[in-house]
Amino acid sequence: MVTVTGPAATGEKPKDKGPVRPSHLIFAIPAAKAAQPQGSNKPSLTAKEALAAKAKAKQGAAPAKAKAAEASAETAAPEAVREFDAELLSAGWDRAGEALRAAGDAGAALIDAWVTKGNAEAVAAAAEADDVSGTVRKAARRALGVIKARGLAIPTRPRVARLADDKAGAEEATMLPPDATGTSAITVTRREPSGRFHIAEVILREGVGVLHAGSGWLSGSQLKEGRARALESLGTAPVPVPPEWARHRIAQAKKLNATSGQVLPLGFEGCRELVEPAPEAEAKHPVADLEEQITPELMAEHAAQSRALHDEPEFRGWLPSRQAMDEALQGLGQKLGPDGLQDPVRVNAALREEIEAATDRFFSPELRAVFAARMRDSAISLRVRRGDAAALGALAVARAVREAGLITSPPREIPFLTSFFNKALAMMAQQGGGQLRIPTPIGGIDRLGSEEGSAEEEASGSAPAGETSEAKTDESSNA
Repeated sequence: MVTVTGPAATGEKPKDKGPVRPSHLIFAIPAAKAAQPQGSNKPSLTAKEALAAKAKAKQGAAPAKAKAAEASAETAAPEAVREFDAELLSAGWDRAGEALRAAGDAGAALIDAWVTKGNAEAVAAAAEADDVSGTVRKAARRALGVIKARGLAIPTRPRVARLADDKAGAEEATMLPPDATGTSAITVTRREPSGRFHIAEVILREGVGVLHAGSGWLSGSQLKEGRARALESLGTAPVPVPPEWARHRIAQAKKLNATSGQVLPLGFEGCRELVEPAPEAEAKHPVADLEEQITPELMAEHAAQSRALHDEPEFRGWLPSRQAMDEALQGLGQKLGPDGLQDPVRVNAALREEIEAATDRFFSPELRAVFAARMRDSAISLRVRRGDAAALGALAVARAVREAGLITSPPREIPFLTSFFNKALAMMAQQGGGQLRIPTPIGGIDRLGSEEGSAEEEASGSAPAGETSEAKTDESSNA
């Protein structure tokens, strides 16, 4: 609409009276409309539809930007990639740590090269590795962020699939070495398809047979805990032995039950599946190969320094019988008498003589054979703990003990045997508060004080404190 004011509005002719004033035009401009494309009847987008279209456009632009960044990285880092050979660049999870160690100070650069090559598995392995530097791990974790931004999945540690019965049926046997009474323990285990272990444990004693037997099923962790407890309490853990040798040893012990009168324990029935059938002939002893190396010179060398064997946990608890100790103390009291106990010189001389005499009396040929066999079994444990040299030394002493005579090479000349009595006397003195109770010929009991008792304490070497002994005496028995 146009509105006109002034003379033009009335139709009058303008008069020539001075300058003409301009007319005023007022225009009302219509609102602009969006131009519609020709041939299209599609309505305009609402506000909600416009926002959705905008978001979709951004999402489509993100992969394009990522591809552009990757392309720029590939063009910017070819020189860094060329610094490493193909073997390092293609390392998988298992070899990522090795590759980083081979790269040395260039570990962070290797991770950048892995990112460039798209080796996400190696980067993920480096981020979890414990044997690489903290700087390399941090670089790997930052690289994982880059890989995630590219929309790639982060690999996880690969797991090796194992068949449930890959070790099913595997058998093993272990043995605890004999103690001072000749008691030992043998176990036979079999791995079940479930992963648990079927175990049979048999306790044997020389001259008696099977004392105890039991069976059950344990997990691998329970089996390890039991062996750890044995090591903590005894100083030695069960050591591996051939299963056939273990079965034969159990069968031989079982035969003794019939002659000794020891009732075969009911738990043995549950053990039969693992301990039977036993071979007719004994398998080769686990240390038989070392016994072939023993020579007379080796026997003499190790026998001279055999006292040190009592420091080993396999022999630490070995002591003479109580009867042998009572006889040794009575012989000492008869030699000294009440007056002789006051003379330290006479006490030391008499003590050494009585220990040597008691050693020769106690270690008869039969008993020496028993102890030599125990030492042979104990050498199995010693070999596992300390190696072949220590086991060979114990076996050499065992043969010297077996071959000792009453006139030539008597037991008193082997320090390992005399230390049985030295150790027992030291333990008795320790239990008596530093005093040793000596029976006298007149029927009384004199106490040998700590000063007079220094000889046996010195001869005994180191005796473990607090151990109990079969040689422990009381007032009534000494009287």
